[in-house]
Amino acid sequence: MSDLDFRLRGKIAVRTDQGAFSASFDWRQARRRYAIDLWGPLGQGHVRLRGEGSTLSVTDRHGETLHSANAIGLMEDALGWSVPITALRHWVRGRYDPSTPARPATEENHAEDGQHEFEQMGWSVRALRWRDTAIGPAPGKVIAVQNGRRIVLVCRAWSLD
Repeated sequence: MSDLDFRLRGKIAVRTDQGAFSASFDWRQARRRYAIDLWGPLGQGHVRLRGEGSTLSVTDRHGETLHSANAIGLMEDALGWSVPITALRHWVRGRYDPSTPARPATEENHAEDGQHEFEQMGWSVRALRWRDTAIGPAPGKVIAVQNGRRIVLVCRAWSLD
């Protein structure tokens, strides 16, 4: 089940060589289309990400919108960090993106402590704290690391959309 319409709410923390960022998020995924709202503490710094596949629009807190067919480049320019957004919809569910080569990070894909680890697109991804959710078993936390970048997603509330 690689395509699944879902809604996910939680928190994201990003650390790069240039600094750190954290926010709450509300993510709606409908096949390849996504809408992700990010906002900082006390509602500050609201940003909207809207896209389909690798095409992305970013609307900042002032209402200015940027569009690009290069989602990763636009995220870097607009947010100061990026992640493969097309793969992230799979990663938050503890799976690798089936359209791109991946490999288990350990001999056993599911570790005894409930971790699921794999490497994809130059990222090391760990899915932890698995639990039953509205979409079935899903991680409560996903950590993706690549070359000094670390993205942590705490997945709090899942629902089917």
